[in-house]
Amino acid sequence: MSGPRLALLGDRREHRSHRELEALRWQLEAELGVRAEWVPTDGRIDLLTYDGVWLVPGSPYRDESAV
Repeated sequence: MSGPRLALLGDRREHRSHRELEALRWQLEAELGVRAEWVPTDGRIDLLTYDGVWLVPGSPYRDESAV
């Protein structure tokens, strides 16, 4: 059985916060079994398939209305 899934809603860039979140992503999985996955704002992914959503800082977003 797989663990909970967390959507990291945002457009991944070279922001400091994105680099730190990427490092945390691996810790979440290793220590808590939480799979955190980047989800771009211009993608058409059903967020209801995730157990939680983290709105990632770093605007402007590619699709503000999706956020």
